[in-house]
Amino acid sequence: MREFSIKSVILTLVGLLAFPAAADLHMESSDRDNAGLTFHANFDYSTKAQRSSGNPRFKVFGAAKKRFAPGCMNQGLRIGKDDSGEQFYADLVADKNIDAAQGTISFWIKPENWDGNTHGFAMFVSGTHKDGSSFYIYKYDAKRMGLCTVVNKKSTSKWYNPQSWKSGEWHHIAVVWGKDYQRTFVDGKAVVTQGRSLSTAPISSLKI
Repeated sequence: MREFSIKSVILTLVGLLAFPAAADLHMESSDRDNAGLTFHANFDYSTKAQRSSGNPRFKVFGAAKKRFAPGCMNQGLRIGKDDSGEQFYADLVADKNIDAAQGTISFWIKPENWDGNTHGFAMFVSGTHKDGSSFYIYKYDAKRMGLCTVVNKKSTSKWYNPQSWKSGEWHHIAVVWGKDYQRTFVDGKAVVTQGRSLSTAPISSLKI
C-alpha cells in the first residue's frame, strides 16, 4: 500500500458498532439487539464497549487529556496525528466481536483539520484476519475514500469521492459485506457496491 507522510490528520469517531448482517447506527436500541448486535462502543469518556461478544476493551494510545472530544452524541474518540506529531489510536482484540462471513461495521466521523479535497492518508478503521489478510476503511488521498482489502498480498479497492466533506462536519459510514458482495454507505446512501474481496478468515484484531 502507498504510504503518506503528512503533518497532521485528526478526526473524531463516535459509535463503533458491529452486526453479523446488514444494519446501521440509526436503529433503536431494541432493534439493534434483534439484529444481533455483536459490538457497540460509544466512546463517551470510555474505551470499554457497552456491548461485546468477546473482548470489550480497547488499548488506547495518546495523551489521556486529549483523547476525547465532543461528539455528535455525547463524546467521541480522537484518532490520528495532531499538529505536535502526537499519535492517537486504539487497538482491539476482535475475537468474536466481528463476523468475517457477513456483517456491518458502522460509525460516525468528523474531520477536524482536513476536508475531502485534502491530500494525504486518514485511517478510520482497519482489521487483520487470522490468515494474514487485512482491510482498511479510510481516506486514501484527495477525493478518494473507501474500503481496501488485501488478500494473498493482492490489494482490491473501489473509491467514493468525498470532495463535499468539510472540516468540522459529521458523516456516518457503514461498510456491509456478505457471501458475494461488499457495500459502502455514506450518510445513508450506498456509494460503492462491488463483489466480495474481504477474506473469510476470522478477524483477529481491529484498529482505529
